[in-house]
Amino acid sequence: LNMEEDDPSLTENIIIELDEYWDTNFLRTCSNYDLVGLDTPNPILKIDNHVFQGTWHHTMGTELLFTQNSEGSFQHSHTVTKKLKFHHVALKPKQPQTQTQTQTQTQTQTQTQTQTQ
Repeated sequence: LNMEEDDPSLTENIIIELDEYWDTNFLRTCSNYDLVGLDTPNPILKIDNHVFQGTWHHTMGTELLFTQNSEGSFQHSHTVTKKLKFHHVALKPKQPQTQTQTQTQTQTQTQTQTQTQ
């Protein structure tokens, strides 16, 4: 995760886990990724039409990530102490309010305004 390429001190490496979608074939078939809210307790990840909500976790100790070069040997590439675990969420369309709900909200707002005056 590179928050600002001009300032390396703002770079933080994290591991992202998709518990329900561990199959890499799923990710290879997806073409559109959006990640928002990294500065919140529950970031949102959208992969094509799938929406995931995340939670931050600290790793047990430090995790080391390695890359494999063309000769087949491994080289340390990153050190990680944070993990972002995502789970799939189902989004439901917002239901229009009934007239009774609207009246109740209006009454509550009126009562609150009266109490603060």
